[in-house]
Amino acid sequence: MKPLNEEIEATLNSLEGLKPAQPGPDFKSKVMARWEESSKGDEWLRYLKYGIAAMILMAMVNVITLLNRGTTTAPQTDQFTAQVVDQYLDASDIYESSYE
Repeated sequence: MKPLNEEIEATLNSLEGLKPAQPGPDFKSKVMARWEESSKGDEWLRYLKYGIAAMILMAMVNVITLLNRGTTTAPQTDQFTAQVVDQYLDASDIYESSYE
């Protein structure tokens, strides 16, 4: 097996005769044609459509929220809390077991 330095030198020497890569003769014309095709002006219209659709969706969500705001009732928190305390907590047990 060759030492590492010799392998590196052999690899670098094999690269000496290479020339830089050159694009094909019609590369520039293809790029310019693609650029002109993409810049026809229809792209902004697509973004405008998405923006309008998003605004309509948000307006619908707001209207639905406003219409349903008056129909929902808040739960009876005091009654529920009292039931939980009565069922699961006994105040005397808390004070007795705190510092035993």
